[in-house]
Amino acid sequence: MLNVSCALKKETLLAYHGGTTSMKNHLSSHHPSCLSASEVTCSSVQSLDNFTVQKKCPAERSKEITKRIAEMVARDLRPLSLVEGEGFKRLMNYVEPGYTVPSHTHVTTICRRMYSELKEKLILEIAS
Repeated sequence: MLNVSCALKKETLLAYHGGTTSMKNHLSSHHPSCLSASEVTCSSVQSLDNFTVQKKCPAERSKEITKRIAEMVARDLRPLSLVEGEGFKRLMNYVEPGYTVPSHTHVTTICRRMYSELKEKLILEIAS
């Protein structure tokens, strides 16, 4: 399943399962003036022009972005709930549209891992 956004009404997101039914239904209910009677019955292809499929962020890039978010939270002493705020989600959607913002619990896990790694590094440095 992919997220699809309407080019006519930018904030609308739909679930795209590979067909055109949900897109045609959206056009029929939200943008009826865009469809003529013949388009509704015979042409799903034309309605696809009004939609863009959002590509998923590649796994490696997504992992790096999440790591950098956790790093920002730790370095700047920001609350973990930052990642669940509407403003932050909108910013990330603008910067990397296919990226899924992690939950605060996932960011907590990453921050703890970073803490453990840094602690080990410091212990080794002090010992040598």
